Amino acid sequence: MALVVVSTSLSRHTIQQESDAYHIAQIAKSLAVEMGFSEYDCGMLASAVSEITMNVVRHGDHGWAVVKRTDNKKGIDVRIEDVGSGIDDLSKAFTNGFSTFGSFGLGLGAANRSVDELIVNKNDATGLSITLRHYLPLSPDDIDVAAISFSAIDENTNGDAFIVQEYEGQNLLVAVIDGAGKGEKAAVSAKMAVNTIKKHYKLPLDQIITACDKAIRQSLCERPAEICLLRLTIDTVEFSAIGNIAVYSQTESSISFPVQNGSAGMLLPEPIQIIQHQRPDDFIFVLHSDGVSREGISSLIQKDESAYMNAQLIFDNNASSHDDATVIVIKG
Repeated sequence: MALVVVSTSLSRHTIQQESDAYHIAQIAKSLAVEMGFSEYDCGMLASAVSEITMNVVRHGDHGWAVVKRTDNKKGIDVRIEDVGSGIDDLSKAFTNGFSTFGSFGLGLGAANRSVDELIVNKNDATGLSITLRHYLPLSPDDIDVAAISFSAIDENTNGDAFIVQEYEGQNLLVAVIDGAGKGEKAAVSAKMAVNTIKKHYKLPLDQIITACDKAIRQSLCERPAEICLLRLTIDTVEFSAIGNIAVYSQTESSISFPVQNGSAGMLLPEPIQIIQHQRPDDFIFVLHSDGVSREGISSLIQKDESAYMNAQLIFDNNASSHDDATVIVIKG
């Protein structure tokens, strides 16, 4: 297949006809190829850009787009703006199967699912402005993460949950959530916490836990949830946790991660403590629910093995078969 070579210099590209929309999608795709995105991600980004730029052609008088690298050089930023009347029902435009221009297009919902971030900058009588951002994945040579989670053998539903959320091409948020007890009621609370964290993963850690507490209370969940959060940036490691959740740390310098008593949906500590350390050059962090024994984890860690192999060793040796059990290993 021939490579389409286009200019990716920072400039406005006019959108007036379908060929313009195609051209801008190719610009974004070529920049993605240049930056080393996978073939799949290149295609998804191009589809998202095409969806939004075609909306300009179909609904706007005219418009423009700027395609550039993100400020941290870890991703691609595409701003698309039209001179039109905006979208009357923006929330509907994000629903599955809704097309903003009444053709075979899949609408803003499909574009939103194709990239890491879709930001509506403006939607009013003067037009619509949208920014699409898509980031390179974290390099496994920099951060290696693995999670294993299973329900108790006598339960069909896992009351534990976890999140591994990469963002902005350089940051990572991991979470272990343990719904109190086990079974369906525990799983409902854990799922509520997961959904809340996914919505607010960029907030400070104490605010994320507070948001989980509010969501669980308002939804009248019958069980609280214990939550452990760890965020890695290029410079720092941040930690906050409440409940019977444990953390093991193996670094050259001593790093501690104290866990506070409490649970989201029942009793939050005041204040919720955030621990911050300078990010070590080499580290292994193990986060786990109370279904995994903390005894002897240090002797199980194999520095030369992958995060997955270490997670499997810890789970196979320390997980209880009669409780929901979750372990996450982060190796850097």
